[in-house]
Amino acid sequence: MPRSHPHETFIEEVGRALTNLYDPARLRKSWLLDVLDIQDNQTPQFALTQLLRNAIESFRPDPATPPESKAWQVYDILTRRFVVQQKQKQVAAEVGFSIRQMRRREKQAIRVLADYLWHRHGVQERLGQITGTSPTPEGARETTPSQEQELAWLQASFPRAIADIAQIINPALRHVAPLMKQYQVQVQVDLPEDRPPVTAQITLLRQVMLNFFSAAIRSAPSGRVLISARVSQDGIDAIVTSETQRQVSPQDRIQIQEELDMTRKLIELMDAQLFIEREQPLYGWISLPIVEQTAVLVVDDNEDTLRLLQRYLTGTRYLFIGATNAAQALALAEKHAPSIIVLDVMLPGVDGWELLARMREHPRLQDSSIIVSTILPQEQVALTLGAAAFLRKPVSHEDLLAVLDEQNQET
Repeated sequence: MPRSHPHETFIEEVGRALTNLYDPARLRKSWLLDVLDIQDNQTPQFALTQLLRNAIESFRPDPATPPESKAWQVYDILTRRFVVQQKQKQVAAEVGFSIRQMRRREKQAIRVLADYLWHRHGVQERLGQITGTSPTPEGARETTPSQEQELAWLQASFPRAIADIAQIINPALRHVAPLMKQYQVQVQVDLPEDRPPVTAQITLLRQVMLNFFSAAIRSAPSGRVLISARVSQDGIDAIVTSETQRQVSPQDRIQIQEELDMTRKLIELMDAQLFIEREQPLYGWISLPIVEQTAVLVVDDNEDTLRLLQRYLTGTRYLFIGATNAAQALALAEKHAPSIIVLDVMLPGVDGWELLARMREHPRLQDSSIIVSTILPQEQVALTLGAAAFLRKPVSHEDLLAVLDEQNQET
């Protein structure tokens, strides 16, 4: 029975058991039989196989969880590699990872599973019973999971989502407002209006920004912090620039270092990067992946409706392009060749039915999906005339995104 670093040894043993999940002879020698309290089972090796498979299955996310989330990633890796017994190279190719990425993600998934078993089955206490020692040093209290364990859980627990970067920055700034007042720091936010949405684990990213902004404020007593962004083909950078004429206290220097260290640890859990040019005053940026947007042309003579649908699409994978009449719609369609067109049929001049026919014949729009959106109960007419889908007004946020997602999968 291993006595040093029991938690890390337990993780390694879980990994070995997963590798030999269907090898009863090897599982019969595993010390997991003791610490998971299944040694007295008539066929303990098979009981261990079933226990591990059940634990993996308990990780299956809710169907509403986005398929690209970390929760699905952990479940898929554990299922493919150990339950289905696919080769590491095969799984990497199917999920789009390099072998190096696959090894790292597999190691993280095993750690998450081991942490789950460690706490669910009271392994620490069980080890104390088996060895005749206290599970914790004499006089010490049982502690919560380690920082490393907590980070592993964070990585697996929060799904990836799409958001406007302002939806991440603004809540973080609200949380550090008391710190801004304490250090007498003015914060200015300057974000480009045409910024694309980012894809990230939003809850984690807000914590990243909270730590990053807190460090910036401490590094600029009685000064100023500028938060800006720049967009490139590779992503969007959230830039923090601190300015001050005052010296930073030694205590604040230590706190800044701790906050930046935590920022780095959280960043490592995400598909993002942290760059620090200087710490005091702080200048650096967080580089985030952006979403490849699908152009959606919305044609409606009601400008209030256009503004509403534009708000619906803000921070999504869809790039809004608005037109109020047929001539404007055809010009924008010629320029952008949108993948999807949302068309109101009650337009002035050339009505939507005529415009639908013209669009169906337009060489630049052969591959565009046209969604007719109207208060009229004319779904059959719309589909007969070449519409890909029908959306009855008034249109809700959920209905619009649902029909766009459906068409986006088909284009």
